[in-house]
Amino acid sequence: MKKRIQIFPQDKKERLAITKWLRENNIQFEELDSTYNPAIIEKVLEGKRNIEEGNFIKFIPDMLWK
Repeated sequence: MKKRIQIFPQDKKERLAITKWLRENNIQFEELDSTYNPAIIEKVLEGKRNIEEGNFIKFIPDMLWK
């Protein structure tokens, strides 16, 4: 039975180190392009940064019915 693993490097440096190690150890691997849209990822990360910095408005039900 073949099993697969996924590795998620944090940056290009990690990706290159992992690729080098796999080649040195004759381990077969396949690099795939990300299916995520970079613009959407940036918007999500920007939203997270805004929340961490306190730049948001908290809505409560009473606010909606005024």
